[in-house]
Amino acid sequence: MSLRNAWKFQYPCSQLQEAARKKREYHAERLKWWQAEQNKVIADVREKGLEVREQEITRGARGEIVIDATYQRRLNECFSKVKEH
Repeated sequence: MSLRNAWKFQYPCSQLQEAARKKREYHAERLKWWQAEQNKVIADVREKGLEVREQEITRGARGEIVIDATYQRRLNECFSKVKEH
């Protein structure tokens, strides 16, 4: 049996409030930083002529880089012709 369930701590409300405020500020700063990083990556990908799509998934979202199907078909054709010749 874990002793974790038996632990008891007593803190004044002001101390808990300060800890919660610091945690909120930390996560707000990290969110801002990661959003800026995400925007940089998306801009870089789009600058290279690719598309970025956001896919909704359970508990959030994920980004997906999409290559134009025309380029993919042409590249496949080139590989096939190189092998053929």
